[in-house]
Amino acid sequence: MEIKWFGHSCFQIKTKEGTIVTDPYSAEVGWSLPRLTADVLTISHDHFDHNAKGLVDAQRVFESPGEYEASGMAITGVLGSHDEVGGAKRGKITMFKFLAEGTTVLHLGDLGSQLSDVQLDEIGSVDIVLVPVGGNYTLDAKGAVEVVNTLEPKVVIPMHYKLPGLNIDIKGVDEFIGEIGLTPERAEKLLLSRSSLPEEGMRLIILSKSG
Repeated sequence: MEIKWFGHSCFQIKTKEGTIVTDPYSAEVGWSLPRLTADVLTISHDHFDHNAKGLVDAQRVFESPGEYEASGMAITGVLGSHDEVGGAKRGKITMFKFLAEGTTVLHLGDLGSQLSDVQLDEIGSVDIVLVPVGGNYTLDAKGAVEVVNTLEPKVVIPMHYKLPGLNIDIKGVDEFIGEIGLTPERAEKLLLSRSSLPEEGMRLIILSKSG
């Protein structure tokens, strides 16, 4: 499995079964996303920095909660909130969990609250978590760490944080790194297999922005 990050909440996940792209953004964010191809495209919610479907040549597009199967991959969409008041401020989102190569990846979208017992039951066990950490519109550093510790993944990759050129008012990743208390591993992309996942503990991966 290969995971590349194009900034914000947009990832390209290449697996033996197929390729997934998550939350492509429009140029309004301050960056230009390269044209991508995917077997599966997921959109967590209908905001300009997550819903640029026209930039991805995708076979299947998923935008709502439910259980799906595409290209041999199992996909579960779980309803979540963009804020801490049940979506009253910024609406609802869909968190997507992917099962490929015997490994589970959870993309939390613009999650703005802690996870309920019902959501945790729907999500189940997770190997890799892609978590927003920049605050303001999503979980902040402390909230993100609480969610990660609840999920207990083997690998955590932060997303949705400030980088040069991004014109959205959110914080950088350093506060999250300090809060989670793990030594970060920095990489251009993450290559892993089921057998390479840590048996104990958790890895913190800081990906460089691609594209």
